[in-house]
Amino acid sequence: MRSPLSQPPHTLRRLITLSALACLALGAGAPGQTTQVRIMASNLTSGSNQSYLDPGERILEALQPDIALMQEFTIGATASQSTADTDAFVLRVFGPGYTWMREPGDEQIPNGIISRWPILESGQWEDPNVDNRDFAYARIDIPGDHDLWAVSVHLLTTGSTDRNSEAQDLRDAIIAHGIPATDHLVIGGDLNTGSRTESAISTLSALVVTSSPFPEDQSGDGDTNSGRTEPYDWVLVDSDLDPLETSVVQGSFTFPTGLVFDTRIFTQTQLNSSFPPALTSDSAATGMQHMGVVRDFLVPNGAVDDFTVLGTSVDFGTVDATAGPFTDSSISLDVTNPFILSGLSLTGTHPGEFTLLSPAVPSTISADTDLVFRWTPAANDGQTRSVDADLTTAGSPAEFTVTLSGQTNSAPSGDPIDVSGYTLEQITPDAAITFPAGTEIASRGFLIVGRDASRAAFESFWGVTLGSDVVYISGMDVIGGNGFPVINGDEQFLLLDDGGLPLDPPSGHLPTSPIADESSYQRSATDGTAFTQLPEASANPGAFTGIVAETGEVVITEIGDAAGTGNYVYSFVELYHDATAETPATLVGFMAR
Repeated sequence: MRSPLSQPPHTLRRLITLSALACLALGAGAPGQTTQVRIMASNLTSGSNQSYLDPGERILEALQPDIALMQEFTIGATASQSTADTDAFVLRVFGPGYTWMREPGDEQIPNGIISRWPILESGQWEDPNVDNRDFAYARIDIPGDHDLWAVSVHLLTTGSTDRNSEAQDLRDAIIAHGIPATDHLVIGGDLNTGSRTESAISTLSALVVTSSPFPEDQSGDGDTNSGRTEPYDWVLVDSDLDPLETSVVQGSFTFPTGLVFDTRIFTQTQLNSSFPPALTSDSAATGMQHMGVVRDFLVPNGAVDDFTVLGTSVDFGTVDATAGPFTDSSISLDVTNPFILSGLSLTGTHPGEFTLLSPAVPSTISADTDLVFRWTPAANDGQTRSVDADLTTAGSPAEFTVTLSGQTNSAPSGDPIDVSGYTLEQITPDAAITFPAGTEIASRGFLIVGRDASRAAFESFWGVTLGSDVVYISGMDVIGGNGFPVINGDEQFLLLDDGGLPLDPPSGHLPTSPIADESSYQRSATDGTAFTQLPEASANPGAFTGIVAETGEVVITEIGDAAGTGNYVYSFVELYHDATAETPATLVGFMAR
């Protein structure tokens, strides 16, 4: 076993308070905190020597496991097992504070374990079925009252009978070692199993939970070999730890039952955003035979909260923005110990409309306190607001979220706009759609042009329900051919009236710079030309979250490109009728996404 290089402090990602992030139940005493524990099965070697090279290193660095169950645990092109080379590998890939063990005996492809927390005991149990590795184990001092026993396993490829023999030997070794029933157990790594029901899995079910659900990739595929046809790799935990599982959340991706990580099915843009420094080619590296498997758990760490949040949702109801003064709303903090309210950030549809009136930030909170929020909407637009107020503290919990919501009175009704004969033009590649006779857009309403999908299919793909103020057109139905829009990157758009005169923008095209694919471009304000590039998953067709300036004009408000094979049919352009309080019938408003 190696000693820690240094012990890092927990980050906010690692310290999560369940009671403050959900609607809290009242109970006796202060609620406890949990620590996120990420466990990963890692047979990510490549090259001719079955060792950890750049592709495997990048995947490990991208997934940031707290505990890595390592197979074929040798380093670099020389398959080194030296202490210095392994120390350098762990520091380079995992960072300071991690410790590691490798099974003793200079086996050819040894198993091992890397841990964020101290390893209190480690060693190996013999695998009599094979001569180039054994079963590696470590007792890890995870936060809280219970240690975690981690077992790194690499079973044979020679057949299910041999693998079951190994599983029986492993089961007997674990039982004989006398692991306390109050401690947690994880068995994981490369089991080389051809199915979820192999006899080896049944044998291990005496110690760990082997039933579904299983980790998957974003398409629902749980197979882990390089060809993605068989479930080779596992992270199996005992019945005490299994109920503590939580979703694997990284960047813009959420995996409710754990993650099978295959870099080949992401774009490089997605990897750069959510899984740096992984490359799309990493899982296709020569000799890379497995995918990494990750599961996350929230383990009680024994710490006590300084306060309890009594409800985490504030609903201001319906507000008339022209009436004022505006009603304030609050949530209560039941303070156990003094703490510092150190920061506030607001994110959502209209963050600039909400403020924390009291207490001041930063300030020390020493007694039961109300957090008082005020909402001052700028205008009546009929839109529903949803904002998250993320508050950070220098006590515990480390952070918590209050959801603020409300709706303004409906905007004054105006005449619908007849956009028959108006044209939406695209350049690079060049294409255009002219709206059919009888096409009208309601005051403050939208028109969405999807490339080649029914309204129902479009709503299902984007996860939205388009309102009654949204006109939806399938471009393929109107112009045939390749439909409209045809988005592959580098496109810009222009809206023309029925006489061919440019409306939005009056000159040039929007956005002012060509777009990238697999993104959502959302307009910042109806009286400006700025667009914000967001991940494709942030697309929001049928709603405008920017500043409504009531220009009385028709404006392009969003351009969305759908990622994934075959999903190009859901790409869209959105137009919005930016009506004034009383819109003359001669004005035109239009929105397509």
